[in-house]
Amino acid sequence: MKSCAMKKTGDASTIHPAAKIASVIYQVKLQIKVIPSSSKDCLAGWLENTLKVKVMAAADKGKANKAVIRIIEKSLDLPKGTVQIESGLTSTRKTIDINCEEDQIIEHKLMSLFQE
Repeated sequence: MKSCAMKKTGDASTIHPAAKIASVIYQVKLQIKVIPSSSKDCLAGWLENTLKVKVMAAADKGKANKAVIRIIEKSLDLPKGTVQIESGLTSTRKTIDINCEEDQIIEHKLMSLFQE
């Protein structure tokens, strides 16, 4: 595949002025406890340092995992593909990764979800 961002000038490569520079991506790790087969899809609060996530989907063939990702992305107003399950695919206790450009914004959104 040919790259359009780099322009060869003699022996040195230079970045083309129209090239878009990638921003720094932060990875926020979050411990969650999933409650499958619940009456509604929602973030249900904190259990010490673990976020409880209720999902209507059953823990069958990854349905609950997909629901967890969708609920967290929607609740935190994140684009699709931002949240991934790092560990615990077959457990109710999971570690998720949230990839974002500003980690403080994610932390602020998480803390403000349950403040009254």
